[in-house]
Amino acid sequence: MKKEIISGLKWTYFGVILKFISQLLIFSILAHILAPEDFGVISMSFIFINFALLLSQFGIGTALVQRKVLNKDHIKTGFTMAIFLGAFLFLAIYFSAPIISVFFSNSELVKILRTLALMFFFNGISMISRSLLQREMNFKDLMKIDIYSYFLGYGVIGIISALILKNVWALVFATICQSFMDSVLSYWFRMFPVSLKIKKTEAIELLTFGGWFSIGGFFNYFAINGDNFIIGKYLGSVSLGIYSRAYTLMTLPAVYFASIFEKVFFP
Repeated sequence: MKKEIISGLKWTYFGVILKFISQLLIFSILAHILAPEDFGVISMSFIFINFALLLSQFGIGTALVQRKVLNKDHIKTGFTMAIFLGAFLFLAIYFSAPIISVFFSNSELVKILRTLALMFFFNGISMISRSLLQREMNFKDLMKIDIYSYFLGYGVIGIISALILKNVWALVFATICQSFMDSVLSYWFRMFPVSLKIKKTEAIELLTFGGWFSIGGFFNYFAINGDNFIIGKYLGSVSLGIYSRAYTLMTLPAVYFASIFEKVFFP
C-alpha cells in the first residue's frame, strides 16, 4: 500500500504540474485572442452545465471507487444509470436553455447550452473508466488522460478555433472536443463491459453510498458558484468574464495541488 500511495502521489503530482503549466499557457493565449465577454458567456453556461454534470454522476463514480466488493453487475448497472441520467439531463438543458437565456438576458446562451449539453453523452463512459482506474490506483494512466485530453482536445482545438472564429464558440468547441477525447482515452486505458442493464440490488448499493456523497457535493457546488450566478445576473457577461479569468488564475495552485491528496487517498 505504501508503494501504491507513493507511486500515486508521484504520478498525480507530475500530472498536476504539467496540467498547471498547460492551463496557464493556453489560458493566457486564449485571453489575448478572445474578449472578456466570451469568457463571461461560457462561465454563465457552465453554472448550469457543471451542476447538471454533477447530477449525472449522482455519486455512482465515488461508489465504484469505494465499494469493498465490486462485481461486473455493479459496473454495468452504474454505466446504464449514468447513460440514462445523461440523456435525461441533456433534454433538461436543451428545453430549459431559453429560460436560462432570458434570466441572464443573453440570447446566445440558448445555442451554447444546447451544444455543451452533448457532453452528457460522453460523461457516462469516462466516469466509469476513470472511477475504475482510480479504484485500481492507476494514476499514471489517469495522468495521461488528463494531459492528452486537455492539451490536444481543449488547447490545440481551442487556440485554432479562437484564431479562426474569434468568439465564444471557440471555447465551446474546445470544451466539447476535450470531453470527447477524455471519454475515448478513458475507455481506451480502462475498458469495461458495456451493457444497458440495471440490477436492483446493485443499483441500491451504488446509490446508497453515492447518493449521500452527492448531496454534500451539491451544497459545495452552490457555495463555490454562487458568486458567478450573482455577477452574471446583475453585472453582465463582461464583468463575469473578467472576474472568472482572475478567479481561475488565483485558484489554480490551490485547486490542483489540493487535488493530489484527494485523488490518491480517496480510493
